[in-house]
Amino acid sequence: MRLQGNGDKAMKGAARGFTLVEILFAVLVLAIALLGLGAFFPTVIRTQQVAQDATLGVVAAQSAEAVLRGRVYRTPTGALGFEEYLGVAARAQSSFLPDDSSWVLGVPDTDIGPDGTAALIIGNDPILSPRISLGDRLYPLDDAGVSEPKLVWDAAFRRLVPRGTGTLDAAGSDAVQVAIFVRRVDPRLRAPQGVPIFRAIQDASLTAAQRRWPVSASLTAGSLGEPSLDGRVAGEEGTNLVYSQIMPVEVEFAEYQAGPRVVRRDLLRLTRVQGTFQGMNLKRAFELMSQPGQQIVDNFGNIYSVLGPEPEGSGVGANTVRISPPVPEGVRTTVNGNPATLYQVLMTPQAPAAVRVFTVKP
Repeated sequence: MRLQGNGDKAMKGAARGFTLVEILFAVLVLAIALLGLGAFFPTVIRTQQVAQDATLGVVAAQSAEAVLRGRVYRTPTGALGFEEYLGVAARAQSSFLPDDSSWVLGVPDTDIGPDGTAALIIGNDPILSPRISLGDRLYPLDDAGVSEPKLVWDAAFRRLVPRGTGTLDAAGSDAVQVAIFVRRVDPRLRAPQGVPIFRAIQDASLTAAQRRWPVSASLTAGSLGEPSLDGRVAGEEGTNLVYSQIMPVEVEFAEYQAGPRVVRRDLLRLTRVQGTFQGMNLKRAFELMSQPGQQIVDNFGNIYSVLGPEPEGSGVGANTVRISPPVPEGVRTTVNGNPATLYQVLMTPQAPAAVRVFTVKP
């Protein structure tokens, strides 16, 4: 007769499996953990995308400056380098570089023409002013061995030192500041079947249904300047989609409305949209101005990061954003175009990957 000892009991206990309740509980815990990870992944991917865009954006902005400086610009007076050309433009009696030091956009020519689509016009003469084609403002370029561009850049110009009542050749009167905005191409951009993306962006001979903007915006009555985020040129019936340009807006310092009036140099209030999108709803413009990652440039050439919207209940009024760094001490604001005051900033409907400001002194 074989006696069962404690060892046999232990072996029988070890052979015992999990109950159905225990398995279901383990599956529930695993599912909750996976759900948590699933919610975390988009944030990680978004953070990685922003970091990659910022790195590429700096390189693209440096490349944009090199493109501008390296061109030969043909004018009625002959071929000029970038510095020489801007010096001529600065001394000219033209609206290209007005006396109030405000920014003038290199407005893309969105007509279909032999120079391509959305060419950047450097000047105020649509016939004689030199242009930078859209294909030359993509990054990487078509000949870089990549299947599609990641970024596109645009530029604006302003007279660094406003003209006085004396000679136009006074010291500094022909110095020009250039602001470059680099943006990621629309995230939902897809080329039509059988057409490479580079061609869809650059080939003006394609139909409107086949063409794409790298950054597209709507010009419908209710959505002026609203990014489409899909690069379309031809929209739904009744919509007009155009190249999404740099957006100049008028701003002023925000002040506390109750008690002593204290000016907040880290707060700017949007008062009006200028340029192509001037009919845009102010509330929507404010939302675009306060979106994460937004950067703006004032009419002194200072670059600010927008930290977010200021709550309306804070006592400084609506349409106010917080910026960093604060506006330098001694700077006042106005909306009458006084060149000694801050009254205008530039922004893009899509938050930029990088912003670069440099000065040209012929």
